[in-house]
Amino acid sequence: MDGVQRVQLIDQWAARLERWGLAPATPALFQVLRPFGFLGSQALLFGQPVLSLFANDQAIQELSALLDDEDALDLIERRLQTPPKSET
Repeated sequence: MDGVQRVQLIDQWAARLERWGLAPATPALFQVLRPFGFLGSQALLFGQPVLSLFANDQAIQELSALLDDEDALDLIERRLQTPPKSET
């Protein structure tokens, strides 16, 4: 995954968390989940054959990569804490 794809993926997941109403809880959620990021990423890959019934393989692999990437988690958290820019 190149840098542009990584940024797009981070933006997509941040937007999903906002849409699901989880943006205010993200700092606490990430504090709890961050130590388990590697385990979560491996669990996704291990469960991929079953999870592929509900999501495509690429999405599972991308989410797994994000969970294992502390910098990506930091970027998602920062994006959700930054107020949206208003258009003038």
